Amino acid sequence: MNINLDRLKNNIIRLGWFGFAGDENKEIPIGDKGITRLPYTRVYTEAEEFVREQMEEAGLETYTDPIGNLFGIFPGENQTDEMIVIGSHIDTVVKGGLFDGSLGVLAAVECLRVLKENGYQSNHKLVAAVFNGEAGVKYPPYLGSRAFIGDKFSYDELNQIRSARLGEAELEASAVDTSRIKNFLELHIEQGQVLEEMEKPIGVVNGIVGISRYRATTTGRADHSGTTPMELRDDALIKASRIILELEKTVKKLNQDGGRMVVTVGDIKVKSGAVNIIPDEVEFLIEIRDMEKANINKVFKSIEDLNIKGLKIKETYYEESTYLNKAVQQEIASAAKSLGYDYMDILSGSGHHAGPMAGVAPTGMIFVPSKDGISHSPDEWTDWEDIEKGANVLLETIKRLDKPKKH
Repeated sequence: MNINLDRLKNNIIRLGWFGFAGDENKEIPIGDKGITRLPYTRVYTEAEEFVREQMEEAGLETYTDPIGNLFGIFPGENQTDEMIVIGSHIDTVVKGGLFDGSLGVLAAVECLRVLKENGYQSNHKLVAAVFNGEAGVKYPPYLGSRAFIGDKFSYDELNQIRSARLGEAELEASAVDTSRIKNFLELHIEQGQVLEEMEKPIGVVNGIVGISRYRATTTGRADHSGTTPMELRDDALIKASRIILELEKTVKKLNQDGGRMVVTVGDIKVKSGAVNIIPDEVEFLIEIRDMEKANINKVFKSIEDLNIKGLKIKETYYEESTYLNKAVQQEIASAAKSLGYDYMDILSGSGHHAGPMAGVAPTGMIFVPSKDGISHSPDEWTDWEDIEKGANVLLETIKRLDKPKKH
């Protein structure tokens, strides 16, 4: 039993035209200004309706919850009340790509369609899910899955949700009894270069890294650049540069034992910015991603040890790392092995709906390679051969997780 690649490919391409800003005469909606499909917009609603049509063609029973999540339920007579939820998202970043999220949604529908065509009788409720609002462009990240599991939203997040004329009543009405969720599965493009570099078509995701963001400010003294000797300067930009170089040095050192921590600095603002004035204030943002908060603390200990006068660092955002379920990882690996596909363990460097879902149910993720690691871009690409393999692993994993409990 295998997925129908031609059908899946066709549906991915058809979905990609919703929100594509480019040459409509192309065979595939890639390049140009990419795909922009934000939640609660007309184009998003049209795209979701297209997915609903595919679900219904597959023989699934569909419904949409008050927050805008779409579900397709596999029919059956002898199912338990427990759900195996399979899905992802169809919203994009601005000028996004063809496969991010959409692959996981349409592969879920394709898997359930193949099961239906083959007369499969499920032991659990199999649910294909389109979770709303993953990208966090205008609304809280992972909005749909968080509403689904009854997660709490902050005051600021609720205000963002209210801008879509929705509120706590819709959030509460969208929440399910999480004890009924047996598993969650998400097929996704890697959005990085590891699988391609290692020449592996399948990644078994062990965990999703945590994200810490900080706003840093260095202060010095503004003086004339021509009359102040180098040894008498108090240059805020030099201080910022020392910090940035130390961040890179420390992270690389910590990664020598096989770690995958990454650090990025951006939005550097130099007060005045004139070349004839020594900078007296520099502000910049720091983002560090890793599985362990303790490692991030080590990085900032190294910055502290520099003893830079006039340095202030404030954490502005923290997203906890998530370890995915080992038993589900084993089922994914076994599925890949049974199909003859090479695979490797991998960490996810970006957030996914699988993160919130892992807090309430055993969760697994399957990665397929991203060409040159490009994602969140009009040039995002994954080879169809890899998509076929990923979808077949998803199908086989669903069947393995759907086996009845042994008594």
